[in-house]
Amino acid sequence: MMVGVTKIKSRKVLILICGALLSGCAVAPKPLTSEQLVTQWVADSNDMFKDAEKLDSKLTFASAVARTLNYNLDKEAKSIEEALAFKRMDLSSMDELPNFVASAGYVMRDKKLASSSQDLATGSSGSPSFSMDQENGTADLGLTWNVLDFGLSYYQSKTAADRALIAVERRRKAEHELIAQVRSTYWRAVAYQTLHGQIKSVLAEAQNALSASKAVESENVKSPTEALRYQKSLLETMRQMRAVEQQLSTAPYELAALINVKPSTKFKLAAPDRLVVPHWTMPAERMTAIAFENNPDIHEQAYLSRIASNDSHSELIKALPGVGLAANLNYDSNSFMVDNYWADIGPRLSWNLIKFAHLPKIQKTSKLNEEAVKARRLAVRMAVLAQVYIAERRFKDSVDMYKQADSLYRVDSRLSWVLNQQAAADAAGDLERISAKASAIASQLRRFETYAQMQKAYGRLQQTLGRDLLPAKSFDGKNSIDSLTDTVEARLIQWDKGDKDADFKVVAAAVTSLPRNKDVKTVSTAASAKTTATAKTAVLASKANDLTTDLSRNILLAKADK
Repeated sequence: MMVGVTKIKSRKVLILICGALLSGCAVAPKPLTSEQLVTQWVADSNDMFKDAEKLDSKLTFASAVARTLNYNLDKEAKSIEEALAFKRMDLSSMDELPNFVASAGYVMRDKKLASSSQDLATGSSGSPSFSMDQENGTADLGLTWNVLDFGLSYYQSKTAADRALIAVERRRKAEHELIAQVRSTYWRAVAYQTLHGQIKSVLAEAQNALSASKAVESENVKSPTEALRYQKSLLETMRQMRAVEQQLSTAPYELAALINVKPSTKFKLAAPDRLVVPHWTMPAERMTAIAFENNPDIHEQAYLSRIASNDSHSELIKALPGVGLAANLNYDSNSFMVDNYWADIGPRLSWNLIKFAHLPKIQKTSKLNEEAVKARRLAVRMAVLAQVYIAERRFKDSVDMYKQADSLYRVDSRLSWVLNQQAAADAAGDLERISAKASAIASQLRRFETYAQMQKAYGRLQQTLGRDLLPAKSFDGKNSIDSLTDTVEARLIQWDKGDKDADFKVVAAAVTSLPRNKDVKTVSTAASAKTTATAKTAVLASKANDLTTDLSRNILLAKADK
């Protein structure tokens, strides 16, 4: 009876111990504390900008592109993903090697492993006996190699290699997208830098004229209707100028995020003396050939096709019999054994018959998968083909729009100068002069916007062709930003002149320069500043057009009142 009670108590104690262990292993959500968040924020803030060279001189377009390609955090993340893919490829190739495993063990029993045997004929049994020590140690060193596993590992290594090349293409695509964003954002920032002072001047003149008009109105020198119309025209001009400034004021911050400097950093842009229109005469057939050879999306789909083919071979191999060979060196400390050390070797054959029975279905599925990948590849190729013609058309249209905006800007500038020279001292003269200045600013804004739109269209054209601004080896962290800027500027000049021999063999240059066996520089896990361009060039151009129309209406109203 006491023995039963003891067993029950022992079970209860065992249950309590197991419950305590299980409750101790449970993991509860643990949010970050404010102190941890602040610590991480400080560390990430230091890591975000620590490697960038200081921005001392005026920022040219070439230096903005070089800094973006060298310091942008989104691009840096893509580069690390690319290096990681190649490291994984190196690791996957190790699976093709035989397994060489060393193992050891130790067993201790509270009782001897004794047993007795029974005579089959007489049914009598002898005394119990044992042939193993209560404490026993074992060790073995084994080499195993399976032909089936080798075949699977071979095709998995090929798949890993293709995925590494896909990472190369995605890094290239990210670079092309960043360059296109810089093209648009830089010239919007130049427009803000150029027009900011002029807008302030017009606003100040309009405010003075508004104050003077209110003083005249209070003295009843003119009719209230005439004074109010005049004030309304001035206020409308001021509203439009502030709208122009608001549309451009975010461009410096967007550019700062692209080149990876603090948004609070004050920097000057090197505005060129004249805006150059790229020379482009390449025929559509040549552009199509370059795009089909270099476009990252087409490259990615080609690698996905090879991956689908490798997957089909892998599925076929899984249905075949596997032949393996195993060799082992063994040790057992059991004192009852005659030989404590021995070696064994032997082949092994295994075959998944159910897998083999489903081989026809597996082959049909693999074939359908390859057809699906091919269909996507053809769809992407068709999209790229259309993009070539669309990008060229948009570039030519944007060039025409810029030339027209440039002509209109020159006329408005001359008109503003003439009216400023002939300005009379009366209020209507002030209104006409201020409106002419505002119209000139609106035309200059439209000129910059159409030029930025033209540069963006030109960048999209280069992006569609898959033309790399520089090979990947130019951004290995060893060159200064000044040398990279010089190289970028020379390359941009080649492009703008329509140099047809300026194309790189992008894939070979990119792959041979990868840091496959080198340490990869670690970047912070902080979320990079969002660099998506917020410019709405079509809306901006429309508003600028409305600005010119309203200003002309105001001039006519002022003349009518006069």
